[in-house]
Amino acid sequence: MKKDFEDFLKTRGISQNDCSFDMKSKMLIDYIRSCEKSFEETLIEFPECYEGILKASNMRFIALENYISDEKSCSLISYEVAFKLKTFAYCVDTQKITLITLEPFNAKNIELLKELIKNKYPICEIEFALTGLKDFYAHLENLKIQEQIHRQIHYNHQEDGISNLYTLIIENAIFQKASDIHLEPKASYGSFKIRQDGKIKEIARIHTEFFDALCNKIKLESKLDISEKRLPQDGRYSFLVNNVNYDLRISCMPTQYGESIVIRILDTRTDVISLDYLNLTPSNLKTIKKILHAPCGIILITGPTGSGKSTTLYAMLEALKSNDKKLITIEDPIEYQINLATQIQINPDYGFGFSEALKAILRQDPDIIMVGEIRDQKTFQLALQASLTGHLVLSTIHTNDSISTIDRLLNMGVEPYLLSSSLIGVISQRLARKLCPKCRKVSSQFDSSLKNIEKSYFSSGCKECNMQGVLGREALMEVLEITPELKKMINKNHLEIPFYLKEIGFRTMFDDGMSKAAEGVIGVEEIYRLTRV
Repeated sequence: MKKDFEDFLKTRGISQNDCSFDMKSKMLIDYIRSCEKSFEETLIEFPECYEGILKASNMRFIALENYISDEKSCSLISYEVAFKLKTFAYCVDTQKITLITLEPFNAKNIELLKELIKNKYPICEIEFALTGLKDFYAHLENLKIQEQIHRQIHYNHQEDGISNLYTLIIENAIFQKASDIHLEPKASYGSFKIRQDGKIKEIARIHTEFFDALCNKIKLESKLDISEKRLPQDGRYSFLVNNVNYDLRISCMPTQYGESIVIRILDTRTDVISLDYLNLTPSNLKTIKKILHAPCGIILITGPTGSGKSTTLYAMLEALKSNDKKLITIEDPIEYQINLATQIQINPDYGFGFSEALKAILRQDPDIIMVGEIRDQKTFQLALQASLTGHLVLSTIHTNDSISTIDRLLNMGVEPYLLSSSLIGVISQRLARKLCPKCRKVSSQFDSSLKNIEKSYFSSGCKECNMQGVLGREALMEVLEITPELKKMINKNHLEIPFYLKEIGFRTMFDDGMSKAAEGVIGVEEIYRLTRV
């Protein structure tokens, strides 16, 4: 397209080198109109000219952050028409209708839209506005499910409508590869959100009456008490989609406007992956394999909820399992099946928590023990004692990074000499959104102050990533091996550890991220967002 635009300028006696920013923007509009080119494709090729085109066209720009279509907007322009004409209704009232479009210079499409609207609102003023490509396609993706929700609610018998609505939101979340569904009650509606690639996004808003009925349907499916709305409840059940069973974990919580429900989605067919498939940097992979060869001790994986700790933990167990070792796991819940392992589900309601299970399995003659999460001092003390009596113990804990894990454990009352004798490694991690490999490009605005990076990358968006620029996630890690020098520092003065690690060039999560940014796997902005350097 850039070559075609250069030829277009030449026919008008204009050189691109002599073309100012404002003139280039105006000429791009002429080029789109006269050559019947796609405005969307032009934006992808000339993203730097978007503001100039906006100014030259005198069109309003509307940011779609936190915007969800209402019923009027959904019914005015269907998803099918919106997808075909690259236009959807933003605001509908009796005086003025605002449409957001990606083809503002396509005269044929504009006339079709005006005719469609005049049939329903004959005396309305029609305004066309622009938005960002990513926002447009993110909203278009939601528009389909919003339209289906409104249809289920209004065109079916209420009981059938709620049942279909329930199926619709679960299937939609699964198809979008969401890890969680959030149903949040508000003052006048209920919000349906999903967590996708670590980010929560709102999909649709549901009238309170139907939202409450939907929540009751979910509670019935998970065998919870639908009359109990004052106390939290937890449940679980299976959901079948395309002959695949998904394990759904339900959490109900009373709030100001009603019950908030969060559903964790687990794909039961997912196999445990090996360490070699986690795309770890060679140095981190080498260190992890080294500490896993220790005959005894404790290895901790740290990070916030949803940072991929369980995936790393299961990959490590996959590397450790063998016929000549007894591997026992204590989990809440059991997420994936591991061959050659004895897996135990805790049941706190019956007094069988992590600490009780850990105490009991020591009499089961294990070689390797996995404790799903260390939640209190008692559990860690038991894990520590197990590691000191010849067992290799793996677990997770919530801390910000590897170094602060040592501080946290000492603040929990663990004696320094016990910690230094038992701790053999700490792995801290976050999940970063990966740049889409299909539309990834080298950035022209490179920050030369970035160390060890010759060029940085960005993704403009394409059909493969639904114009979002990101596709999938990958772990950023820092792997701290507790060497003899660090053991001495834990015993004497653990506050010296950060200075020592900086001196020896310890590879932090930020460093790990920057090496992946240099390869174009992850954007630099994402690294800063996650590591807050």
